[in-house]
Amino acid sequence: MSPTTRRRKASALSDTDRDVLQTMTRVQQDAGGVVIEVAVIEWAQTHQMDLSWQAASRLPLPADPAQIEAARQGALRLRRFFAVCRSCGMRHAKGHMHSASLCMGCAEKAHHILY
Repeated sequence: MSPTTRRRKASALSDTDRDVLQTMTRVQQDAGGVVIEVAVIEWAQTHQMDLSWQAASRLPLPADPAQIEAARQGALRLRRFFAVCRSCGMRHAKGHMHSASLCMGCAEKAHHILY
């Protein structure tokens, strides 16, 4: 893939996806390579969110910035971490979904569900 194609793909992200990418993924490095991690949200109680980080992918060293960014963006498509709400059309962390296809925000607004 050419650098131009990579830039086009990177710029194709919505503002919401860029925000999710920034807040819900991180890059770590260990002796084995570069690890792309995703924040996993669980609710211990109604208003008590627990956040942990899980590896989504690994890149061997040396990994250039374009490879790392492509891997981070690829994590957004992993259904075990993220889903797109059928109501608002935005991508959310699984922990912010009311169901497989409805985010908590839309569940509150459209269906009057309280959390």
